[in-house]
Amino acid sequence: MSNYLRLKKMLYVVALAAIAIVIGLLQIPWGFLHLDFSEVVILLALLILGPKEAMLAAVLRSFVRAMFTGFLDPIILLGEILALLASFSIIMAYVIVRKILHKSEKPFLYEVPVNGNHTSLFEWVISILLISLSLTMTLLVFNTLFSTPMYYTYFTINDAFSFVKSTGQNWGAYIWSNVVLYVPFNLVKGASVTILFLLIKPRIKYLEL
Repeated sequence: MSNYLRLKKMLYVVALAAIAIVIGLLQIPWGFLHLDFSEVVILLALLILGPKEAMLAAVLRSFVRAMFTGFLDPIILLGEILALLASFSIIMAYVIVRKILHKSEKPFLYEVPVNGNHTSLFEWVISILLISLSLTMTLLVFNTLFSTPMYYTYFTINDAFSFVKSTGQNWGAYIWSNVVLYVPFNLVKGASVTILFLLIKPRIKYLEL
C-alpha cells in the first residue's frame, strides 16, 4: 500500500470519527439512556474503508468524546466502553450479513461497485435482525455482568455476583430487570441504525472518494 493511500485512509478515519461525534450529539432521551445514531457513520466507515478502519474510527470517536466530557469520570468511561462494544457488535454483525449474502466487495475507497442501487428485501430483513440481535445480546450480557452493578454501587464492586447477593435479589429477578431495562432500547437502536444505514448505502457510491 502506498504512503498516499495510507494517509488518505487515516484522513477518512479521522473525518468519519468527527462526523460520528457530531451526529452523536443529537440524542433522543430514553429514560436514563440516550439514543443516538453515530453508529450509522461507523457502518459507513465499514463500507468505505473496511472493518479494521471502522473499528479504529469507533475507538477514535469514543476517545475524543471521553477527553472532552470528562476522561477521569468513571461513569463517562463506562459509557464509552459500552459505546465501543455497541459499535464492534454492529460491525461484526454486518460483516456476517455480507457473508450470508455472499458479498465480497472491496471497500469503496478501493473499488466503487457499478451496481448496488437496489437493496433486496432479504438484505433488509437479515441486516435488521442480525444487527439488532447482536447489539442487544452483547450489551445485555455486559450490562448484566458488569455495568449495572458498577453503576448502582458507584464502582465499589466489580461483578454481578456480589451485587445480586448484597441487594438480596435472586438471579431471575435481576436478569429480568435488565432485560426489561435494556432489551427494548437496544432493539430499537439496532433497527433504527440499520434502517438509516441501508437508506444511505446506495447513495455512497456517488461520493468522490
